[in-house]
Amino acid sequence: MPKRSTYIVYMDKSLMPKAYTSPYYWYSSIIDSFKFTNHESPYSNLSSSPSLLYTCDNALHGFSVFISLDELEILNKSLGFISACADKPYKLTTTSSPEFLSLKSSTGLWPASNYGKDVIIGFIDSGIWPEHPSFKDDGLIAYKNSSKWKGMCEGGKQFNSSMCNSKLIGVRYFNAGLKRGARFLPFEESARDTTGHGTLVSSIAAGNYVNGASYFGHAEGTAKGVAPYAKIAVYKVVWGVDERSTTSDIIAGMDKAIADAVDVICISMAPTGHERVQLSNDPLAKASFSAINKGITVTTVIGNEGPNLATLKNGIPWVLTVTSGNIDQWFGATLTMSGLNITGWATFTGKAMLENLPLVYNETLSRCNSQYLLYEVPSDTILLCDIGNLDLQVKSIVTSHITGAILISNGPPNLSFREDFRCPCLVVRSTDARELLSYARNSDKPLVSKEFRQTFMNSKPAPVVPPFASRGPSLDFPWILKPDAMAPGELILAASVPNDAATKMGSFELVSGTSFACPHAAGVVALLKGAHPEWSPAAIKSAIITTANTVDNTLKPIQEMSVEIGISSPIDMGVGQIDPNKALDPGLIYDLTPQDYINRLCSLLQKHEIELIIRSGNYDCSNPLSDLNYPSFISFYQNSRMRPEKFKRTVTNVGKGATIYKALVTTPENYDITISPMTLVFSKKYEKQSYTVTIIYKGNDHPKLTFGELEWVEENGDHNVRSPIMLHPATVF
Repeated sequence: MPKRSTYIVYMDKSLMPKAYTSPYYWYSSIIDSFKFTNHESPYSNLSSSPSLLYTCDNALHGFSVFISLDELEILNKSLGFISACADKPYKLTTTSSPEFLSLKSSTGLWPASNYGKDVIIGFIDSGIWPEHPSFKDDGLIAYKNSSKWKGMCEGGKQFNSSMCNSKLIGVRYFNAGLKRGARFLPFEESARDTTGHGTLVSSIAAGNYVNGASYFGHAEGTAKGVAPYAKIAVYKVVWGVDERSTTSDIIAGMDKAIADAVDVICISMAPTGHERVQLSNDPLAKASFSAINKGITVTTVIGNEGPNLATLKNGIPWVLTVTSGNIDQWFGATLTMSGLNITGWATFTGKAMLENLPLVYNETLSRCNSQYLLYEVPSDTILLCDIGNLDLQVKSIVTSHITGAILISNGPPNLSFREDFRCPCLVVRSTDARELLSYARNSDKPLVSKEFRQTFMNSKPAPVVPPFASRGPSLDFPWILKPDAMAPGELILAASVPNDAATKMGSFELVSGTSFACPHAAGVVALLKGAHPEWSPAAIKSAIITTANTVDNTLKPIQEMSVEIGISSPIDMGVGQIDPNKALDPGLIYDLTPQDYINRLCSLLQKHEIELIIRSGNYDCSNPLSDLNYPSFISFYQNSRMRPEKFKRTVTNVGKGATIYKALVTTPENYDITISPMTLVFSKKYEKQSYTVTIIYKGNDHPKLTFGELEWVEENGDHNVRSPIMLHPATVF
């Protein structure tokens, strides 16, 4: 009797023969055929016969089945088969990143905010796929604050207004600007997402709970957004497979979002081009100023043009600008040979297991950088490759269709490898490669097995700033430090649209980019808005910035990857990784009103330029400011002859009551940083105190990029209020 196990099988539902009225009958007929071809005795134990356990048609298209490896090979050749993975013990956990941000149901920001209940996040993006389970309203009651919400569910092609619910409370779409500049528009008139980006972003920020989520077995568990009970309002401004949008449509979308009374606006996009844009010429700066004037916090992205300095986008002082980092999970495979197991990196989504295949090492073929040479590799073998250019090797392997390969690297593979799910490759460390090479050369019949689709947690170090993330400082408004903070944005599991066979089966994708860090920040903002509805957008930003983590999960300074890996500076990561639970109770906040921003603009811009930003000629410039009350510092120096730079800040005590804070300063070499006073005494909650920071460069040479920090430490308390001090040579300008 053959040995059988349980497998989860993913199918392409679109290929179901017309003879079947439902997928259930189609899948049943496939499994029933095994019972006849195996010629098993009718008296065999039914519990060991091939059997269909259940079918799925929502979270995935496919079924679970109890079959043998031989039967699985037959199934592999069946019409509509995509892939299969072995069933594994299940442990209830998040497949995404809220857990990495330390969000817990028992304590902290989640229960304090009721998971963001009734806070409305407006997404300026490519629309949404409303049927996805991440946007179901299970567990949510009808929206009660109807007097506040002014929006609507705008129907269109393949999108009925009835598709909105207590989770997805409104949709609108905007393409008049795009229509004007396009001759042919191959898309439907509705808010339905056809590119996937808006669906991904919305689910990361505010997706509901979805059990059994994964991407071809990767990152299995329960998916949920950062603010799972927040409301979603969608404003579609991006269209077509090439993701086209215009500024006019984006601004129209933001205009409606503000009118609809959302609480948070999430804009996971950045302008194209490399030219500097003055605030007065930046439509996003203007629209976002109108938003914060209404108490709406705007989150946006830094861009994906790193790792060079000054590539940052959206350096607008009144928005929260977010960069990206990885989380503590990685995807791999296990290689077994002659009793030895080696674990490496792999993201292959094809066949889950390659068993007892010959291991081949050939000095000509093992460079693995030519698809034409790789055509000579025998079928059903595993090729051991030499150290080389991973990107070129992966491309050659994928196009040559060899059965499997083992690549060698001195460190973790780059993101382009980790996002290529087509390559039947395993990347191992160079230290492990020695044993593999010896085994391949010296064994008479070297055989290896590879088991793919494995997810490993507690990967270290994390977070790390990836090379694709743009870097500061902002060329558009260099007088404040940008980015503000970092959030998870690398290989994040998020809801997907069913545009192809792969996403049809799983309803989730693994995605990377600063676009996917932004909704994490938007979700945290929504949670803070739920816990502290009285806080201004600047207060929420301050709480996030002053409580961020500067160390990774090894308790060492967060690193960044560019040409080489090194310690990350504030222009790489902002203040550090967002810590939602600490942001709930920051101790002190640096608050700003819209008039404060106007006062700063009054010292920089002409009258007509200010009017362009605030969209009004009725403003007060009687008190121009040389600086903003921002929770971070940036100073540009050319040489030691420059006069000292002085900053003034005012903090508000949002702790429980009377308290005392003392200054702790980290000063880099060749600088003097003076804080006055060194002690702040508060007699009550909401009391304000001011201090100054004076920076002097004492070196003889031109200054180099460096940084320090100011930390206000509460006496006999739990609050440490941290502000980075970025010291930058002025040559960037």
